[in-house]
Amino acid sequence: MFTLKKYLYDIAYGQRKVKNRVGFFVMLFSGYAGYNLGINQSEKLDTSTLYQFNGQDEEIYNLLQTKPVFQLIYPPGEPYFDIYRTAFIKASNKFNQVHFVLVNTNQHFQYCRNIDLSRLPQGLLWLPQNYNIDKLEKFKQEGVFPIVEFLKEYSVEGIECFLMENGIIPQKKSTDKLTEQIKTLM
Repeated sequence: MFTLKKYLYDIAYGQRKVKNRVGFFVMLFSGYAGYNLGINQSEKLDTSTLYQFNGQDEEIYNLLQTKPVFQLIYPPGEPYFDIYRTAFIKASNKFNQVHFVLVNTNQHFQYCRNIDLSRLPQGLLWLPQNYNIDKLEKFKQEGVFPIVEFLKEYSVEGIECFLMENGIIPQKKSTDKLTEQIKTLM
């Protein structure tokens, strides 16, 4: 199987001769340009609304005094996590009704050892102590704070739907006339 790493290794140790030097440099340059373009795209995301977790439970409790906290617990270095991270950052810029917090499992092992890590990345919505839990279907209690696990698709739309279901953001009003007629018939 051809891999770039093996190809470069063989060239470096003289086991393979480079027949087309121009093609080789074009391949290296295009790889470098693609790498830099990918880094520049990820740097364009505005992370100013994200809270970086410092490993203390008190930080979550302090944030809960103002509004709910949506926490994403992730393992670093997983390639599929970049998609989730991008959606999480975009949602943090879109919805200011919630604090968005990223938790790195490698940096905060003591905090993450009490959480079920069988399904990573894992999203948890921490609700304030005085939140009306009658409208929640599935939640668990962490001290005095109800917690709802995020089980939807990791996209901005999935996060929006999750926040609407739990009453954090208001439901969208339907402007479709057919939907309004159906509602009046029911």
